[in-house]
Amino acid sequence: MKGNIKQVERQFYILSLLGSSREGLSVRELHSRLQEEGIKVSARTVRRDLDDLTLANFPIFEEKRGSCTYYVLNSMELRPVPFSINGLIGLYFLKELLYPVSSLPVIQDAYDLIFRSIEDLPRPDRKFIHSLRKQLKIDHLLIDPEEDISFEILETLREAIAENRVVKASYYSFSSDTVTEREIEPYYIVIKNRHYYLIGHCRRRGEVRDFRVSRFHCVEPTSKHFRKKDSFSYADYIRYSWNMVKDKEIYDIKIKFTPRIARFVKEYESWRAGRLKELPDGSLVFSRRVAGFEEIIPWVLSFGGEAEVLNPQELREAVVGHLKKMQSVYM
Repeated sequence: MKGNIKQVERQFYILSLLGSSREGLSVRELHSRLQEEGIKVSARTVRRDLDDLTLANFPIFEEKRGSCTYYVLNSMELRPVPFSINGLIGLYFLKELLYPVSSLPVIQDAYDLIFRSIEDLPRPDRKFIHSLRKQLKIDHLLIDPEEDISFEILETLREAIAENRVVKASYYSFSSDTVTEREIEPYYIVIKNRHYYLIGHCRRRGEVRDFRVSRFHCVEPTSKHFRKKDSFSYADYIRYSWNMVKDKEIYDIKIKFTPRIARFVKEYESWRAGRLKELPDGSLVFSRRVAGFEEIIPWVLSFGGEAEVLNPQELREAVVGHLKKMQSVYM
């Protein structure tokens, strides 16, 4: 976020910070959060923004705790907004998209807000949205998250992220089949392939890592705070990921697909590619940079003899090794 953002953008960001904190925030804490995001303003400007928001009838209340004043954002009521036909369809899709995760504490309020917005619409608009159920369907299979998840742990992680607070966690490592105690600086919660992951800096390993939330045995907030490294970029972090598993080494992979399967790859798998090159005989070369290829091996094998790894040699040998194991099983 840039330091020269508009006043209204800054004030809405202050509202989002207050909305994510149950206990409220002081001017000093708000000023610190803004500074961390690269918004260079004075504490006096923050105080003026709070006054402006209060005058604009946002439900911000002051609470005196000792010698410090905290600002708390109460729940807000939104008046019904007129929607176009496309807007009503969009509202329906938002409701349906959020439904699989509507029981999550981090999503529940948003889902309830959309649900109430629909119920508060004029009767013809409400009837139109209800009729869409018979016309438009959303396949929830890929976005329906795992059920074996602790909402309490998710809420603890969300609050820790909002407060830049270090957490102490007992985490089960699938690779080593052990439970370890860790201190983690939580950055983001990600839903990927129906699973919840925490992206954060592991103080035990000294690096940013992915943690599957269902593998946390317990998570407790500590009194320690952290500042996210300025050099960290979520976009850069996931740039070379295939799914979630990452290696430190970056590989340039090239996979050649036969003419028979090339059309399928172009239509359904092109989003994975960095580059697609069509050859004169109708075959297709799929190119991309990836951090490790553990997750790519089963993808390549799923195409059977229609795919050939051209590069790197390590990936080619790994695929051959798996094929030999499969052959021994079926022999």
